[in-house]
Amino acid sequence: MMHGLNVAASVEDVEQVRQGYRCIRCWEPLDNAWPKQCPLCGFPIATHQAEHFARVYKGYDPSLRTGEDWEAAADRLEERQERRRFARRARESGIFLGSKRIGDALSRMKGQS
Repeated sequence: MMHGLNVAASVEDVEQVRQGYRCIRCWEPLDNAWPKQCPLCGFPIATHQAEHFARVYKGYDPSLRTGEDWEAAADRLEERQERRRFARRARESGIFLGSKRIGDALSRMKGQS
């Protein structure tokens, strides 16, 4: 037992706990549903697991996503890195990007600077 431990469980794992095929205390997979007690930690599964599950997972909805969409965040980071690489290559090659440099070039072409 590790107090204060936060565990990210898959929908399948939570469903196994709900159906009595996994101990809610130690997450040990069980051979049969709802044994009298967990063979690993001794938790009284038959008498206490359903009540404990109802209390712990009250309001649990596996279809809801919480937190950040990791795929979208990874895409944003990848795009930002690609933009930085592009800008660095442009600087190293002597190509100027951006309206200020274009404005300077147009002014030089018109003989204003």
